Amino acid sequence: MIKKLAIGISCIITVAATAALAGCGGEKNYDELYADKVKVVYELEGGKYLNSTTSVNHYYDYRAGLTITPLEDKKFSKDGVTRDGGFILEGWYLEKTAKEDGTAEYSKQWNFATDTVPQGGITLYAKWKAPIKYSYDFIYVDGDEERVVLSENVSNGSTCESFLLGTDMYEYLKWHGDHPDNTTVIGVYYDAEFKEQYDPADTTHVPTETGAEGEEKGDTVKLYLKYIEGVYTVVSTKQQLLDASSDESIYLTADIDMEGEKINFNSCKQFDGNGHKVYNFALEYTVSFDGLVDVDDEGNSDALCISLFGNAKNVTVRNVTFENMTVTIDTSFSRITRIYVSPLAVTATNSTFEKVTVTNCAIEYKLLPDDFDIDRLFIVTDRGVYSGEEGTEKECKYENITVTDKTEE
Repeated sequence: MIKKLAIGISCIITVAATAALAGCGGEKNYDELYADKVKVVYELEGGKYLNSTTSVNHYYDYRAGLTITPLEDKKFSKDGVTRDGGFILEGWYLEKTAKEDGTAEYSKQWNFATDTVPQGGITLYAKWKAPIKYSYDFIYVDGDEERVVLSENVSNGSTCESFLLGTDMYEYLKWHGDHPDNTTVIGVYYDAEFKEQYDPADTTHVPTETGAEGEEKGDTVKLYLKYIEGVYTVVSTKQQLLDASSDESIYLTADIDMEGEKINFNSCKQFDGNGHKVYNFALEYTVSFDGLVDVDDEGNSDALCISLFGNAKNVTVRNVTFENMTVTIDTSFSRITRIYVSPLAVTATNSTFEKVTVTNCAIEYKLLPDDFDIDRLFIVTDRGVYSGEEGTEKECKYENITVTDKTEE
């Protein structure tokens, strides 16, 4: 049986770390004390072992074919040998050479399974590998200049989903990074020409090197951001549109099938469809005392207004199609004496609807308040705004808007 002294007995035998020696009862010359033993010196090279940060000495009874156990073996210390900053212990080496740039070069790696310790002992040097940082760099292109507005580190082999954590990428970018003022990211691309759009699920980091001492970065995926002026909520799915319907600014990046959901945009101030359409939905409205308004300034809040953008004030809507919209009047609220229905807005003040198309809009009334005067039901089908300023609607189209009386059914 090989006998090794000092580790696991009472203390660490450490020549250069006085804190370790103090725990063993003060200063001692362990080389003299164990002069008949074989000495193995572990130079930590910036690492740490228990309370030693320079070197650790182990002493063994010599025999031919003597092999040793690595210092980082857990039977010596549960924490092993560590180095701050995420450095990884690559191995132990017999030779260390100083290079001109101030770094060290290590050679002749020690094989703990097969290499044997000579009677004169050995010194082993820890070689550390700097952690390789894999990252996603999100880039703003300003003329010929590329500026990284956000860099997110990930582990090797990860996709960007590792830091999105279920958050939509555009929503994440809205709140993270040093973006140009008053802008919104509407596209993420592999190229600065915005030709190949990025799919968050299809790119993984693949290591190209093992990494060496002093290396700071590994594989980086460069992603280019396309911006528009203004601060918007970027929307591409049904659920996102439902969640954003009460937001002030909405920007579509895809056609959206609402699959029969109810929706309105009464709170929206900016709606840019980006040439897309919203279809297969029912217009939502609220019947309540607080929801009634005085449309004609007669001093009576008794009018129910039903439209996508309510009574628009300082609203801009452009480049969008609303298709297969159902509007159903179904109320017996006696406070109501007038009902206004129009596709886009009942009234519009300082508002613009530009290049908006409403097609296949079915308006039907099933139930009206008792003694309601049908002549006070105002429905428009040839325009989008019931009452608006000149120039409110620009290049808008209204196609196949129908009105059906279902009160007798």
